[in-house]
Amino acid sequence: MKEWAVRILLLVFFVLVGYAEAAIFKDRGYAFWTWIIALMIASLCVAHLPVPIPIGAFAGFVVFICGLVALLSFCFRKPGP
Repeated sequence: MKEWAVRILLLVFFVLVGYAEAAIFKDRGYAFWTWIIALMIASLCVAHLPVPIPIGAFAGFVVFICGLVALLSFCFRKPGP
């Protein structure tokens, strides 16, 4: 159970650091790489669920790809008028 707590704390830490970078630099592009690390942690958490390895690996891959698409569209879209 401690292992899951550490994973969740790391995930929360990297997401919050990314938000702080975005707020300080006023640009989401700076926070992009920090959020990529958080996305990798989330993917590993899903991949290491107590399920058969092919299912866990596929689920982790799906989480990473969906998160990457969402992150790219969020960080690099043009600001509104």
